[in-house]
Amino acid sequence: MARDPLRGPWLASRLAPARVRLFARLRSTNDYASRAVEDGTLAAPALVAASLQTAGRGQHTHTWWSDAGSLCITLVLPADPALPVGQVPLRAGLAVAEAVAHHLPGQCVQVKWPNDVFVDGRKIAGLLCLRRRDADLIGIGLNVTTDLRRAPREIRDRATSLAAHTRHPPRRDEVLCDLWRVLLALRTRTDWQEALTRRHLLANRTVVVTDCGSEAPARGIVRGVDEEGRLLLEVEGVIVAVTQGTPRIIRDRLTG
Repeated sequence: MARDPLRGPWLASRLAPARVRLFARLRSTNDYASRAVEDGTLAAPALVAASLQTAGRGQHTHTWWSDAGSLCITLVLPADPALPVGQVPLRAGLAVAEAVAHHLPGQCVQVKWPNDVFVDGRKIAGLLCLRRRDADLIGIGLNVTTDLRRAPREIRDRATSLAAHTRHPPRRDEVLCDLWRVLLALRTRTDWQEALTRRHLLANRTVVVTDCGSEAPARGIVRGVDEEGRLLLEVEGVIVAVTQGTPRIIRDRLTG
């Protein structure tokens, strides 16, 4: 059982007028929210949360391992036609990073394009964002008091949690309220690219991007993101925009 069970009425009072659907156990909050939005039984703004998620998904075919100390949610917000789909996970990832940084002052909290959040080089959160009908679905998995000793080794070796960095980690639903507040503010911030650059794990590093849809992996120096949310790589002096993929740092030294 979770040491800090999610409090449905408490969340509903603080997130109003958002509809709150809270489950003790759910395979995937994103899958549930996607079906409910598609069939018209759930409208934005809304929250789908699970005290325990058993089959969370990440980018591509990746899974998201979690336990009863993880925050597993999908935020359902009205889609802004003026907001490119590619911006959604970046603005949301920045919101997660800022919410985490609030609870971990002095720690290095960074966003990794397109959808991960790191603390001191270890992954603490992942996002999976979808646009369905007139709604943006923002799925977030965040390690709060997650017991990573029980995780598969490949996850245990590169993951972290809020509890690993503070003696008194916050409740999951308190972190959720912080996320909600910061995300709503970030949806309309005009300086999001500058704010992202300050926290971007890949900024000015040489990376190779696989699964990017091209015939060969893209390799270059990260020079930021554009208005569409695409990763900008400097390749032999030319700026190339990458829409999707999995970036891996191949030269850790910052490049000017």
